Amino acid sequence: MIYDRSVRIDGEDFEVVAAAGDYGYDWSEAALLRSASGELFYDYESGCSCNSFGDYTTRDDLKPVQTWQQAVELAKVDLDPGDAATFAARLNELRPARSTAAAA
Repeated sequence: MIYDRSVRIDGEDFEVVAAAGDYGYDWSEAALLRSASGELFYDYESGCSCNSFGDYTTRDDLKPVQTWQQAVELAKVDLDPGDAATFAARLNELRPARSTAAAA
């Protein structure tokens, strides 16, 4: 799954690498974000239908992560187990396929 989504935080654009959550009138969402310089950040937000992801976020709210696995571990705390599994699966889809070719 490829996301064509970005969010602007404190005047800086961040690519939403992957996201998952519970969407409805009351929503919650966890996301792995990538800055223009390539830094990775985890963010978790919640709200109601009157606001959306990133509306009240500052750069200081973002949690720096080194790997997508770190983001998944944080999502396991913030999301219910099913949504955390969806988040992990979406990130896993973005990993390069491993070669199955035998070494010569």
